Amino acid sequence: MNDSGNLPTPVKVGGGAAGLVAVGGAGWFLRDGGWIFFSVLLVLLLLLLVGWLSWRAWSRRKKNKQLSGQLSQHSSAAPKGISDPAKRAKLDALRQRFQQGITEYRSRGKDLYKLP
Repeated sequence: MNDSGNLPTPVKVGGGAAGLVAVGGAGWFLRDGGWIFFSVLLVLLLLLLVGWLSWRAWSRRKKNKQLSGQLSQHSSAAPKGISDPAKRAKLDALRQRFQQGITEYRSRGKDLYKLP
């Protein structure tokens, strides 16, 4: 199921359109109650799609939160191998710049987990 995220957008749209045509064709063959069948099925499919997209967004937020926690935890730990005060000061400056970059990235509405 996760492999579909790697497909190009036109392929995804084409697959969705083909699915709708197939469902419409099935409804057309049931001519007496075809439109009722098609309408009910379309509503159910839309509800399923909304539920899946909501679950996917929730999952991404959860993973982003985990990644952010791990990044902040590892960036705040002091390495034991560095005892020179100048090197520690340089490392602290790098950590602060990294944290500023993450804060700026988030302030623009970006998600760390979506990075390549």
